[in-house]
Amino acid sequence: MNLSLVIHDKVELVECDLHLLLGLSPGVNFLLETRIYDLESKLQTLTHELEQQPPPSSKVNGVSVSVDAVFDKLAAAETRSEELVAEVKRLQSALGNSEALFTEEEKRSAQLSKS
Repeated sequence: MNLSLVIHDKVELVECDLHLLLGLSPGVNFLLETRIYDLESKLQTLTHELEQQPPPSSKVNGVSVSVDAVFDKLAAAETRSEELVAEVKRLQSALGNSEALFTEEEKRSAQLSKS
């Protein structure tokens, strides 16, 4: 009898004699062979049904959404993050310039006070 083994979506045929392998009586072997055949048939049916189903969609906060929608939201968030980083850099530069001007004004004020 041939046994079908499913390994990573590939079907391989393995030759073996159940009578020798199990060392059981022919009646018990027949029952096992029948059960194996039934299980193989069920496996093929379930595999076929699984292949026919659409891929599952992701869920965000319990709401089903498509993967494309998730990627779009991620891209929008990354763009917004880049905008915020640019704004922070601009504000840091403006703060640095203001601090430099303030320091210069303090020096001028100190010089005018001395004179």
